[in-house]
Amino acid sequence: MFRVKNIQQKIVLTCLTCAAPFILLLLIDIILGHSLPDHFVKTYIPIAIIASTIIGAYGGLRTSLPLINLAEEIQKTGRANVDKYLESSPYIEVNVLCNALKTAIQNYDKQLKYLKGMVDLKKAVNSTTNLAEVEKKAERKIAELFGAVAVWILLYNEKSHLLEMHRIYCKKDYQKIRILYRDVKTKPGKGFSGKVFSLQKEIIIKNIKNTNIPFKEVLADFNINCLLGLPLSHKDETLGVIGLAFRENITLKTAKLINVYTSQIANAIHNANLYRFLENQADKLVMLHGLSLKLNKYLDEEKILKVLLKGAAMLTGSNYGKICYSRQSHPLQMFSYKKGKNRAYVKQSTLTSREQDLFKNKFSNRKITYFKSDKLKKELDLARIHNFPNYLALIPATSPYHHLNCFLIIGKDNVFSDTDKAICEILAAHAVVALINARNFNQEHHIADTLQSSLLPSLPSHDQVDLGFVYRTATSGAMVGGDFLDFFTLDNNHIGLVIGDVSGKGIKAATSTAKAKNTLRAFAYENPLPSEVMSRVNNALSNEESSFEFITMAYGLLDLSTGKLSYVLAGHHPLLVYKNLSCELLRLEEGSIPLGVVENENFKQGQTYLLEDDILIFYTDGLIEARNSDEMYGLARLEEKIKQLCDLGPSAIVNAVIADVEHYTKGELADDIAIFAIKVKSLKTSQDTLFNQVGVAQYKESIN
Repeated sequence: MFRVKNIQQKIVLTCLTCAAPFILLLLIDIILGHSLPDHFVKTYIPIAIIASTIIGAYGGLRTSLPLINLAEEIQKTGRANVDKYLESSPYIEVNVLCNALKTAIQNYDKQLKYLKGMVDLKKAVNSTTNLAEVEKKAERKIAELFGAVAVWILLYNEKSHLLEMHRIYCKKDYQKIRILYRDVKTKPGKGFSGKVFSLQKEIIIKNIKNTNIPFKEVLADFNINCLLGLPLSHKDETLGVIGLAFRENITLKTAKLINVYTSQIANAIHNANLYRFLENQADKLVMLHGLSLKLNKYLDEEKILKVLLKGAAMLTGSNYGKICYSRQSHPLQMFSYKKGKNRAYVKQSTLTSREQDLFKNKFSNRKITYFKSDKLKKELDLARIHNFPNYLALIPATSPYHHLNCFLIIGKDNVFSDTDKAICEILAAHAVVALINARNFNQEHHIADTLQSSLLPSLPSHDQVDLGFVYRTATSGAMVGGDFLDFFTLDNNHIGLVIGDVSGKGIKAATSTAKAKNTLRAFAYENPLPSEVMSRVNNALSNEESSFEFITMAYGLLDLSTGKLSYVLAGHHPLLVYKNLSCELLRLEEGSIPLGVVENENFKQGQTYLLEDDILIFYTDGLIEARNSDEMYGLARLEEKIKQLCDLGPSAIVNAVIADVEHYTKGELADDIAIFAIKVKSLKTSQDTLFNQVGVAQYKESIN
């Protein structure tokens, strides 16, 4: 059977249909041997054929033209005003086509709306890594797309094992629902959302009046008739549930369509959770790094214990903590961690004998142990303690070789995560190292301090001079330096004055100090001339494979008969001389390089004269380089202080200077300090005789 397949065929068929009667007459005439009149055949039949053809063509075009125009409009714009063609065309087939096209366009618009909604939703929820913002934008977009009057999200909390709702989106006239369902929490498998989470598939509740869901009367008052619950799943993990409330019942097809959107929401929630986790981990790593630096910075064991306890509790989110520390010949130390409303703090505490026995048994295997506190509460009768944690971690930081026993106990309400456990292991290792370092440092500090103290000279009693000195070691936590000082009588008229600083710290520096001090004394007794003594000491030290790099030293030889001071500064700071007659403070700055740097060095020797009541000051760099938070103490401040103290005796002067330095640094000395002062009480040779022996001009030049 012949079928019309396109418009062109229909036009041809219409023309043939109109012309068919005339063509038939023409054929009959031919068959009958041209019995029809000639004028009829030659005139009317052709005219009729042409007229019928024109009529058929006109009818075909009239039928097809609307369709052609419609097709051209769709081709140009991708859309068409179908209603215009429905009104202008009287033909049924055009109307049928237009109605079909209209339905197709409506479906296309609907699909385009959902597709655009999918893009907008994806863009909105992925534009932020804040979980609350993701939930807010997702709820709003889903409500707008599908006409829901309320949308809420419940997310599963691994710590509480509950589904928790933090917010709910409602249209303007449905705000009461938000109040009713605010901060809802439910267990998986319980209630509407719990069942959706457990079954991991969509659930539609229609005609909610006939159900037993909470607040169904209130929902009915708002004409809410349908609830939809969908699981929020990312790969194989169910993150939570999204719920929607509708006034009209929805179809399963709509539910399936909404379910497609939830995959985007679940993906955004997963990313936000991951970002929050990584951000939290990054914060913890920074805190852990800072804590490790603190542990290795402090050299006081009590400070280390407090920092360790507080840091471990904060990093693991614990609300309870204790730390026990014991070592040979030392009593047990105990500290407790308390977390208040505004701050956390650590204070001294004690353990009962029952607690000590129990914890010793727990720590017998020297491994970190995690357990629920129920049994411990009974064993220790801890039920009386308010808010005692549900889970405890017992962390040993021990070293049998060093006789070190440190036990850390922290507790929290939730199970310790893998991250918490990793932090505990790292802290235990860092704590052992820090405590061993602190103990070794304190032992070495004590030995070096004792050695340094044993090298300090005793104050000689002398009729012609008055002496005073102070040697102050660095505060706890700083290494003992190599500062030393010495004064000795060479004969009835000469005394040697020495101050120096060996580079380096600790026992090695103290040992080198003793060597340098005794070497100088030995050479001074053979030939006391400062330049000669320094050259011999320098060569002796340069030839040795010693542990020190160099020594700065000031050596002075004072002639008590004339007041003549010969001195050498080997890389040392200037000596200070207070001239009593002129009330001036002078610097003696004639210097050379430090000892032990270059062999066979010729050291420059300076000289001056001291009169009665003149004061000579020796000091090490630890004094003028002492710092507060902003700047060093400095030589200018030292000179000003000495001018204020010039009427005092040497002992009072040096003690007052040290007190001022300690006040300036708030008691924190980073280096050792040595200072001594010598005041001339009398000279054996009178001033007139000195003028005659030396010459007035030369004498005045030397004292100025």
